[in-house]
Amino acid sequence: MRGRLLALLLPLLLLGYLAGPALVVGDAAADPRSPASPAPSSSTPRTDGEELAEISINGVKPTVVTTATGPNVVVAGTVRNTGSTVLGSLAIRLQRGQPAQRAVDLRTELAGDPATFDINGEFTAIADRLAPGATTGFSLTMPLSGPTGLRITEPGVYPLLVNLNATPAGGEQARVADSRTLLPVLSLPATADGAREFAQDQAGAAQRGLGPDGSVAANNRSPARFTLLWPIAAAPQAVPGRVGAGATDPIVLLNENLSRSLSPGGRLHNLLVGLRPVVSAGADDPRSAVRDSLCLAVDPDLLVTVSAMAGGYAVLSDPANRAGPTKPGTGAAAAADWLAELTTLAKGRCVVALPFAGASLDALHRVGNTALTKLALAHPADLVDSLLDVKSVRGMSLPTQGAITDAGAAELATAAIGTALTGSDTIAADRADPAGQYNSGKLGLATFDRPISAALGAAGSRPRRPVLVPPGQRVPLDGESPVSRRQAALAALAFPSIVVPDTDAGDEMPTVGRSSLIAPPPTWSITPDDAADLVATAGLLLRSGAAVPAPLTGVIDGAGKNRSAARLTIPADTPLAGSDQWWLPSPTAADTIDKSADLTWQLQAALVASPADATDGDRATPEKYMAPLRYDLLRALPGPVDNGVQPDAVRAARGARIGSVGRALKQMRESVSILDPGGRYTQVSERSPLLLVTRNELALPIRVRINTTAPRDFDIKDVGIVEIPGRGTRQVRLPAKSEASEKTSVTFALVSASGVQLGGDPIKLAVNSNAYGKPLFFVTIAAGILLVLLVARRLWHRFRGEPDKADVDRPEASPQDRFLAGRDYTWRHNEYEHAHPHPESTDD
Repeated sequence: MRGRLLALLLPLLLLGYLAGPALVVGDAAADPRSPASPAPSSSTPRTDGEELAEISINGVKPTVVTTATGPNVVVAGTVRNTGSTVLGSLAIRLQRGQPAQRAVDLRTELAGDPATFDINGEFTAIADRLAPGATTGFSLTMPLSGPTGLRITEPGVYPLLVNLNATPAGGEQARVADSRTLLPVLSLPATADGAREFAQDQAGAAQRGLGPDGSVAANNRSPARFTLLWPIAAAPQAVPGRVGAGATDPIVLLNENLSRSLSPGGRLHNLLVGLRPVVSAGADDPRSAVRDSLCLAVDPDLLVTVSAMAGGYAVLSDPANRAGPTKPGTGAAAAADWLAELTTLAKGRCVVALPFAGASLDALHRVGNTALTKLALAHPADLVDSLLDVKSVRGMSLPTQGAITDAGAAELATAAIGTALTGSDTIAADRADPAGQYNSGKLGLATFDRPISAALGAAGSRPRRPVLVPPGQRVPLDGESPVSRRQAALAALAFPSIVVPDTDAGDEMPTVGRSSLIAPPPTWSITPDDAADLVATAGLLLRSGAAVPAPLTGVIDGAGKNRSAARLTIPADTPLAGSDQWWLPSPTAADTIDKSADLTWQLQAALVASPADATDGDRATPEKYMAPLRYDLLRALPGPVDNGVQPDAVRAARGARIGSVGRALKQMRESVSILDPGGRYTQVSERSPLLLVTRNELALPIRVRINTTAPRDFDIKDVGIVEIPGRGTRQVRLPAKSEASEKTSVTFALVSASGVQLGGDPIKLAVNSNAYGKPLFFVTIAAGILLVLLVARRLWHRFRGEPDKADVDRPEASPQDRFLAGRDYTWRHNEYEHAHPHPESTDD
């Protein structure tokens, strides 16, 4: 009896060994298509910590399941042996997990235990042997429905897992790799089972969208309000501390990374390539439906930098030496072309400005400089308008970290911004609002789902994970292929439109309500293929009626008027909830930023615009001249955007920028000075003016005042405001009066018209005066009185006809002197008579 039983069990055990991991006999012996059949162990065998294999999904068809896409799903890709040992008996199969019910499921299902993927297909052998470094392809086809398929019977977003079993040399067969993605099901194609179900219960079938042919229609009974933001931003690239950069002097960049990003194939260039189909799509093209929902979210820092690059720029010869030599940049043409195309694409489109350089609201609050806050949050709209020739959307802030604290709300109030975009996990509301819009005090809030943003950030050439993603949602990105990550992003984009909560059945309405506000991370890196699929999916959702366009202007208006109260909260398990908020400046750094910002505006108030350029009529204004330093201060206040940024690097960059701005401001003050004449200065007279020469090494003229300190008996008149030309000198005459003939010391200090001390230490000048003071005054008065008395005495004797005693000793005039005196009189008399003849005289 035992022999017969053993004979029956051995073939079954052998079959189980070949069909699945030997260590999980239950999974192998059970029906692999049974829902109760557990997936293989989540552990992946390694040799000395080495990964044994890698699965790369290269295609998923269809990307979105609809009634027109056919009954099967096809997943194709390659397997590569990444270990150092030969793999044998390679077999692969497709599994699916439970449909996502909440947005967080879009990430947790891809980061969780493989055992949750409990609907299993059959293993398919793909290779008997795979050497280290070698690859082999695979293609898995599985029905959407039915007992041998994925058993999908209703719309939803379903996680898929490709599972690879193999036998390492000298080991046992086991799971060696897996790859995961998501499958969005908007509607389902016709099936015979569905048609029979409809015939049996038409009323019940109609409620779940089942048609007579067995197809399942998209759920459009409660369409989602669809808004798609298209971020265009980049990390700051300008070398800090360059006053006048882009205005009077070429901008200097750290390297050519930005030039490469703007050129064909670069990240920023690809973002514009992805926009082209939306703008150019005809009325019958499904992508045209996306235009009303789309809004470009542009970082003004990027526009300022690219605009300056287009006019010519330089890069550091050694990026490690920011004060070192530079060389000409090579991407001016690429910058000009990119900016021109963006201007064209933005024409007539919705455009909204991001905070300048992604400045953190909390960091701005710690600095506490009102003017700097307005520059970061309110002024960017004007910058975007001037550089793109558009009228951007006002009234809403899109914080790059996607979260708002009470401190951040205070900064928005300072900037007079009434609405903001925030993650749904950063608010606590008593009840969910259908539009996903709330108010916290006087601040209107529009919400988005952070897991969807994380999925979109994971797509593209440089996948990124937002830093505020909780640990349970952190999907490993380096082990998934670009196609796998793109497919997951498409599913995340479609999720809010496909998954409709049944509130009548007790389903809880999500915080975002029935809104589908899609907010990718600011520096996402989607490729043209990614963009094409995302736009096509968005168009499909809108055309099917599962979503309706919701322009950003309507979102802002609705959030501003919404009365659903909510409290701002800090999401748990994120850096916002930690004690080490490394992106915030220290109190000392914040104080330095505050004082430096104030000093830039003080110096700006004393500068004068340069004359208009003869070629294009443009001129450097004080604001353009000083703005680069303030922009550097904002670049020192980034928020926590993605996990690719290291805290130590942020702190180091902040310190470098603050220090560079401080040195630039010090150099500016020292660049305007009084030339020290040296030695002593001698006045020719008591009223001789003092002559000074002022010098201005700045590119713009500056208005200054000369403050003097002198003894009481040395009076120097105030000449008022003096304008010194840019990169030039000016001689100044200071009226002076000395009341004493002695050596004195005079101190001269240069101050800007706005009150900033210039030129370093004051200049001391020794002055020698030739004035005699009060004795000379009395001597002059006495001499004058004596002269008057002598003249009066002479006139007195003349009137009385008496000779003056002073003339007693004067000798008598000689006859010759008398003759000459008389002759002179006669000649003058005759000349007069000839010129004025009497009336009665006549000429012969």
